[in-house]
Amino acid sequence: MHIPWEKIPLHLRIEMSILYKPLIPNLQGGIQLWIFVYLLF
Repeated sequence: MHIPWEKIPLHLRIEMSILYKPLIPNLQGGIQLWIFVYLLF
């Protein structure tokens, strides 16, 4: 599944990746997180 990075502001992308990287044990969790974030915005 393609994550629509271009729709997410760069500063938010960086901030989210820094904040949530320790909480994500694997890629699947990261994908689910980004889908959740995308749906929120």
